[in-house]
Amino acid sequence: MLEPSIANAAEDLFSRRSMAEACLRVERELALAQATVGLIPDAAAAEIAERCRIEAIDVDRAWLDAERTGYPIAPLVR
Repeated sequence: MLEPSIANAAEDLFSRRSMAEACLRVERELALAQATVGLIPDAAAAEIAERCRIEAIDVDRAWLDAERTGYPIAPLVR
């Protein structure tokens, strides 16, 4: 059995919020990289980066949608 502090850290690491933040971070960085190499306009990358904030989504709703669709990214990028 894990010590409570380690168990709490693991719970935090794999919480819905942490998972959603990680997915949003990937989407944000992908958009910025695509703009860097000219695949998308800089303005589009900036807008994507602005919208990929955890405060901009309902984490619980996105999680339920991800469970329904079987794919975690789709509900986050709507």
